[in-house]
Amino acid sequence: MVRDIDIDRTFCLSGMLNFTRYMFKHKTGMRFVVGNHHHKICNALDKVVRGEIKRLIINIAPRYGKAIDVNTPMLTTKGWKKAEDVQVGDYLFGRNGKPTRVAARYPQGITDAYQVNFSDGSSLITCGEHIWALNHKDLSRKDHFTFKQVRKTKDLIGTLISNDGHKMWHIPMCDPLKLEERGLPLDPYLLGCWLGDGSSAQAEITTMDGEIIKRFSGFNPSIRGHQNSGRAVIYGLRGGFLTRLKALGVLKNKHIPMAYILASENQRLALLQGLCDTDGTCNRKSHQTSYCSTNNRLLADVKLLLSSLGIFYTEYRNSLFFRSRKCPFTIERKRRLWRPATNKHFTKRFISSIERVADRSTICFTVDADDHLYLAGKDLIVTHNTELVSKNFIAYGLALNPRSKFIHLSYSDDLVLDNSKEINETVQSDYYQRLFPEVVVESKNAKKWYTSVGGGLYAVSAAGQVTGFGAGQVDDPYRERREMGDFIPAWESDFAGAIVIDDPIKPEDALSETIRERVNNRFESTIRNRVNSRHTPIIIIMQRLHEHDLCGYLQEIEPEEWTVLSMPCIWHDENGREQPLWDFKHTLEELHKIEKSNSFVFETQYMQNPKPLEGLMYGEFKTYDIIPYTASMKRKNYTDTADTGSDYLCSICYTETPIGNFVTDILYTQKPMEYTEPATAEMLSRNKTEICHIESNNGGRSFGRNVEAQCRIMGNNFTSFCPFTQTDNKRVRIFTRSNEVQNLVYFPTGWEHKWPEFASHVKSYRKQQEFNNHDDAEDALTGVIEKRGYFDNGEDLDKEDLGIW
Repeated sequence: MVRDIDIDRTFCLSGMLNFTRYMFKHKTGMRFVVGNHHHKICNALDKVVRGEIKRLIINIAPRYGKAIDVNTPMLTTKGWKKAEDVQVGDYLFGRNGKPTRVAARYPQGITDAYQVNFSDGSSLITCGEHIWALNHKDLSRKDHFTFKQVRKTKDLIGTLISNDGHKMWHIPMCDPLKLEERGLPLDPYLLGCWLGDGSSAQAEITTMDGEIIKRFSGFNPSIRGHQNSGRAVIYGLRGGFLTRLKALGVLKNKHIPMAYILASENQRLALLQGLCDTDGTCNRKSHQTSYCSTNNRLLADVKLLLSSLGIFYTEYRNSLFFRSRKCPFTIERKRRLWRPATNKHFTKRFISSIERVADRSTICFTVDADDHLYLAGKDLIVTHNTELVSKNFIAYGLALNPRSKFIHLSYSDDLVLDNSKEINETVQSDYYQRLFPEVVVESKNAKKWYTSVGGGLYAVSAAGQVTGFGAGQVDDPYRERREMGDFIPAWESDFAGAIVIDDPIKPEDALSETIRERVNNRFESTIRNRVNSRHTPIIIIMQRLHEHDLCGYLQEIEPEEWTVLSMPCIWHDENGREQPLWDFKHTLEELHKIEKSNSFVFETQYMQNPKPLEGLMYGEFKTYDIIPYTASMKRKNYTDTADTGSDYLCSICYTETPIGNFVTDILYTQKPMEYTEPATAEMLSRNKTEICHIESNNGGRSFGRNVEAQCRIMGNNFTSFCPFTQTDNKRVRIFTRSNEVQNLVYFPTGWEHKWPEFASHVKSYRKQQEFNNHDDAEDALTGVIEKRGYFDNGEDLDKEDLGIW
């Protein structure tokens, strides 16, 4: 037994990755799936431990894992879809009731699963890591509040009920869905009345209320009989009423068609009024509305209708009880009993229980809503949308040296305290203590806790009042600095801790110069000024959000001090083929859907290549599926050879027409001439190029001769080679011809994926030259325009056209 412990301990202490594998397996019971990026991150952290890296920046795409069951029904603007069928570009609904676009989707594979049950009888299945936006019952008396507390599903277990038996956590109710008025086959009020008191198989309605039957005057109601001792009259309806019922599919199948659920708020209210005028009542004493139906499908539809109007309800047997701010009745005898809901009425959806259920496939989403919330499930439950370094590294550091001191910062107090709590729980877990019993934690305070030998963790927001859930002005900034000073690692020779900064700014705040500067200044005043030893490691892990975010700021002022590990979600192998960062989490197809939905966010947050929203040389390029036929067409090529070892060769094949230049092939590479010469010859032959213009500057003439020789060996005798010397200023040429490039160059659909490196450089090229590392692609595109000329089949060819060198 002792030997097994020694082996496991040695395994964990041999490196960050092995420590992570062991802890993950014992924490979750599952194997840790290792990606190439895990190796890179852990290797860098191991160098931090060994003292080889003192300042480390890790740029990686947003984290995933906030998942729901793939079979969860999701209400979109086009109707119901299973969660697994929701695609990027679909519109869900946000907490404010407005449609919110799905920016990204992340299938999670098989994960753990929990059924979260609510006080109104609704439920939702999520993974244990799913994040909820919550409020505590002690805060619910405030007139105005935001749902700023963030908790994971698994962390809520055991905290749902207070000592006095009250439920502790509730989620926000959604506002009424904001939708446009739409043309409907049948007036919503009349449909509601028929669903309540109409004959399921006929165009008839039975009622004792003259106010109701007057609303049907357009359908020529006629008496067909009586019920209830003659008080209720059966009316037959004509004028196309039966035809409309058939068109809606409700005849012999009473339910609320989806078109009415997705109608405007006023139309949905009218539908509810028709239902309540017929099958609803209002209590004389409590003034509470109730709706009753023995039709289970119709009852379920009315629950959805109430939720779509932002109305909280409770269910008992076949009845729904609710209060509303707008009257659900139109007939006088019921209206006079009704009273509007007020803030004192109980309208909160509390979490009543959480049950572990069988593991299953889950998925998570990112939506464009400001609060990241969207509605899920048949009951429109508000849920939150889409840790290696911040959690495991600190636990690993304490295993290496229990005296290690860590400062952990993030943009939000709630999130950083949640991380601190989880690290504390890991260190005190049985599987950790089995190997490292010397790491004894003396406190469970999430903000700061100590080990018995003086180590510990201090967790605090990285931005004070500026960003984050529940962030506010620090009561005593000097006290905070003193407390933080107590946790500055005192490095001598062995590892003694680090400062770990995880996502110091929220994505939505990164475009604010004021907030960016506040975060950067806080780093200078609170972190750098408190670090007396240059040996103290500082680790920043974040997705890039802006050119001048904290990572950009630090690289601008001290580029030599920081080791940067940048991991774009798509990288290129040695053959130039695209590869996903971790296909276990997301495929290339999924990543490209994210890119298509928002290229700026994708390039910045996912590719770690922040670019300005303005100041780019080019906008969107024109694309084509088929080159249009014109009387004058010629296949051409423009080649710009590499001037220096770091430059790119850029060779563009295109078909020139009076309409524009249609790009057919591109060779864009930094490989040596041994590769580029035959590759260029092969591309020219494959595209049946007639004229090839080659810049003869800096070895271009020799390159052209060799490519021509390769073509002739291949049997290509139709390509004429035209070398020329380019003497004009490159920057001026690119700038002055940029509009022509934009207007006259057409790329094939999907060109960004066909030539990704070329596309990346062209689409991010700046008007301010100092921001550009390369201009070879832009130079060649400009040349394609410069060599453009109208022609006919009888044009005269000069020496260059004939390939006479």
